[in-house]
Amino acid sequence: QQVTQRTQELQMQNQILSQISEGVALKTILHNLVMQVEQLNPQMICSILLLDTDGETLRHGAAPSLPDAYNEALDGIKTGVGVGSCGTAAVTGQTVIVSDIQTHPYWQPYQALAALADVRACWSQPVKNAQGKVLGTFAIYHHEPTAPSPELLKQIVAYGNLAELAISRSLSTAQIRQLAFYDALTGLANRRLLEEHLLQAMSSSQRNQKYCGLMFIDLDNFKPVNDLFGHKVGDTLLIEVAKRLTTTVRSADTVARFGGDEFIVLLRDIDTDTKLSRLYMQQIAMKITQELSRPYPLSDNLMHQCACSIGLVLFQNNNDYDELLRQADSAMYQAKRQGSNQPCWYSAQTAE
Repeated sequence: QQVTQRTQELQMQNQILSQISEGVALKTILHNLVMQVEQLNPQMICSILLLDTDGETLRHGAAPSLPDAYNEALDGIKTGVGVGSCGTAAVTGQTVIVSDIQTHPYWQPYQALAALADVRACWSQPVKNAQGKVLGTFAIYHHEPTAPSPELLKQIVAYGNLAELAISRSLSTAQIRQLAFYDALTGLANRRLLEEHLLQAMSSSQRNQKYCGLMFIDLDNFKPVNDLFGHKVGDTLLIEVAKRLTTTVRSADTVARFGGDEFIVLLRDIDTDTKLSRLYMQQIAMKITQELSRPYPLSDNLMHQCACSIGLVLFQNNNDYDELLRQADSAMYQAKRQGSNQPCWYSAQTAE
């Protein structure tokens, strides 16, 4: 039986490692890990919680055998000593063994939750990376008061190590994508991601015959900030610009930093009607103008105001990425020449 059990564990481990190497989604890997551990140990109920980026909050990872209401209650719970088994394990970085939930002080505030899930014991193993940073917790519940054997404790550590590999791989992939597709200063899309989104918008426009819009935005009074107050203050202003731009558009749209104090806004799938699409885009452009014209606090007692020049291009069935950017850029310079903080539409005549 021991040989059979060990063989099954190795097979499970190899399957999980294979999924990690293939880049399977973290949610899927953690779900599969929990399900396989429960199949090998029918008396166990497993749960994986992930530590949020704030380092203080636990988020649901995988717990298919626990009630949805229980998982929802734990999702977003703050870590801390005495916050059940997992909250304590996450903040201390130590394995927490609660053999009887009803009598243990860590679980007194959570007796109703334990009754909801019909659990009486909870052992929680912190999931830590190679640097010792806690990434989450791997918990094992039982329906009856139970203490783990030394052998079982080793298995729990092994299960936690598998979870760590999956979580660390996912975090590394996310960090690589962040570096590759997002502006390091503002967190907005960079040129590479903008191109990807613009090509997608072109394809979508051809399918559904809806217009899309491209805005090229340049700050008109930004250079004096860098010259007089330094680049650190200038960077703070650009971060605020990015925040204001993001609030003016839908989640399906794209805001990108094109470089320096230049930004791009891509409005997807506006309408099939030309006039309605132009009107909507004009309204968003004026909203952006108003938002970016509000004063920026440079210090406790100093405010700075920036106007902006916006070039507008409405497109449908267009498949030339570079040409669209050139048109939007040309319209932006026309807006800068006209002044008065007024957006300008691209036309072949103004380009000349």
